[in-house]
Amino acid sequence: MYICDDSNSRIQVLNTEGKYLRSFGTDHLKEPWGICLTKDEVFVTDRATESLVKFSLAGQFLKGTGSRGNTEGRFTGISGLCHEAGLIYVCDCNMQRIQIFDSNLHSIKQFDHREPKHPRDIIACAVVPKLFRCFGVYMFMLR
Repeated sequence: MYICDDSNSRIQVLNTEGKYLRSFGTDHLKEPWGICLTKDEVFVTDRATESLVKFSLAGQFLKGTGSRGNTEGRFTGISGLCHEAGLIYVCDCNMQRIQIFDSNLHSIKQFDHREPKHPRDIIACAVVPKLFRCFGVYMFMLR
């Protein structure tokens, strides 16, 4: 299990019984908030720096992108994220949009969503092969 430990500016890795195995990210994270894994990498959103950070599964820093702002590739209220079909979908809560990046953290596109406001989390659901945004208890199909 990979867990965002925002109070200690790190990602903790635990086994399935909850036993601490290791941690990483203290040199590159201030307030980790959202996390998603691919078969090779860990992607983390950092609310303090408004950035998207990529690590190897072993915890080696690979790349980071983003900063505070309202243009494409920048964030104002970065929160949840997910991986789907080689793309990283990131919630930009205060800008009421989802930003999409490739696995090398290049900005691909963005789309706004005005109602419900402030997307906080996003998931890719394997049971129903659609992408959903989570707004509290609501889920809306995107495609």
